[in-house]
Amino acid sequence: MWISCCRLCRCLCHVVYCLHAARAADVGAGYGLLSLAAAARGHRVHAFELGPGSLEALEASLAHNGFEHLVKVRRHSTGSRLQRQRKMHTT
Repeated sequence: MWISCCRLCRCLCHVVYCLHAARAADVGAGYGLLSLAAAARGHRVHAFELGPGSLEALEASLAHNGFEHLVKVRRHSTGSRLQRQRKMHTT
């Protein structure tokens, strides 16, 4: 398991290293691995996440690493307005 995590982190860091944009979007950010990797390289990130447990962990990681000024956490869906309306009517 640990070896797989290390490989994933190396892969994410490579992707972020190749990122030339001033801003990145992390849709379905979860615990924020991509957001943290991008912020560590100085990129600004918009992290989208709805899960309360993931949000709590993401915000704690950002605070622990001092990246709050680089990562804007968005607590809403990223689908189209029509998709969100359909979802509201089905629940």
